[in-house]
Parts: sequence; structure tokens; C-alpha cells
Amino acid sequence: MPLTKERIETAIFCLDLTTLSGDDTTAKVDRLAAKGKEHGVAAVCVYPVFVETAKKQGVRVATVAGAFPHGLSAIEARIKDVETSVQSGADEIDIVIRRQLALEARWEELHQELLAMRQAAGDRTLKAILATGELETQELIWQASLVCLMAGTDFVKTSTGKEKVNATLEAGVAMASAICFFREKTGKPAGLKAAGGIQDPMQTMAWMALVERDLGAGTLNSRFFRIGASALLDELLTARNRI
Repeated sequence: MPLTKERIETAIFCLDLTTLSGDDTTAKVDRLAAKGKEHGVAAVCVYPVFVETAKKQGVRVATVAGAFPHGLSAIEARIKDVETSVQSGADEIDIVIRRQLALEARWEELHQELLAMRQAAGDRTLKAILATGELETQELIWQASLVCLMAGTDFVKTSTGKEKVNATLEAGVAMASAICFFREKTGKPAGLKAAGGIQDPMQTMAWMALVERDLGAGTLNSRFFRIGASALLDELLTARNRI
């Protein structure tokens, strides 16, 4: 997919502008949210304690929950984490699956955990992070994606950004295949979020081409596609200004 101003602007509108660092501050989040508002990104993604700060800028706010980034707290604690995110005013919640359950093919248990977090999220947009770099095969990524979708998540997401291997196009192909299968069987649409290590405009174009090819026409928008990144916005703006 060639780099054009139109495609760059589409990418910006699909961007979850993110800061999930231990040294995040109110001032840093405030600046990020203002920047997101200025450029019309899909959402600004921050830790739960900064949701209120970001909301003051009038942007759509996503937050992380479910014992991000590892998912290894007790399920009761993860459910409470989601409930707290709702109470904070988050518009979207990115939860993380317990990878052990996928690696051990404990699909019913994973499904039940996700159902509980879906219920706790209420009407908020819910994205399930697979941490695909920690799953072993394309088949495992496909199966984990399908279980997430069957539990009612609105998006499946590649990575937390904290793994050794983050977003890869190979993982994206498996996830898109699961989304299409789910849509064919149920008639329900779902989205894909690529996150972790995406910093280059051409990488972004490759993901957009994958989504357009595999999910079909009309899916290159924030309802069906998101890119989670922190540094990407500046790179996209620079590339747009050069064209």
C-alpha cells in the first residue's frame, strides 16, 4: 500500500495514542491527550489513574485492565480491575488474557474468564490482548482470538508492548482469519488492533493493507482497526508533510 496523504490520515484516525510507562505523569498525559484531540486520533490509551486527566481534554479514552500486562492476578482481582476502569470513566478497556490458558488449551476456562470481564465492562468497548509473541503457533493465535470473540470482546489485539516479540503481520493474518470466521458464523463484526513496536509509516501501511485485504472493504476505520503506538503519530505527521 503506497504512502499517500489520504492513507496517512486514515492511519491517524485509527490510532490509539498510547503512554503506558512507569514514569507517566499528569502533565505528560495531559499533553498527550491534547495532542490526540488536535489530530483526531481514535483514542488516547493510558493507565487507569490517568483516565480522568485525559478525559479533561475531550478525547475518547482507553485504559488497560485485567492485571495488565501479565494477566496473572486472581480472576476476582481482574474483574474488579475492569469495574474500576468503568467507574473511572474510561470509554474503552484493553484487557489481557491469561496466556497460560491458551498455551495449555484450557479454552473453556479462558472463555469463562473473558465472559466475566465482558460483563464487568458493561457497554464499554472491550479489547482483548493476546500477547501473540508468547503464543507458539498461528493455530494457537487463531484459537485464542476466536475464544475472545465468542466471549463478546469487540477487538482482538496483538500485544501489550511489553513482550520480547510484539505485533507481527503473521499474527495479524491469524487474527484476521478468526475475525472473518466469527463474522461468517455469527453475523457479528469485530475489530483488530495492532500494538507493540509499530513506529514506521510503512509498517503502518502494511497493516492497513492486511486489514483491507483480509477483513474486507469498509474496515479501514476506527470501528474495525486500531494501531496502538506512542511515537507513530509524529512519524505519520512528518511523512504527511513531506508528500
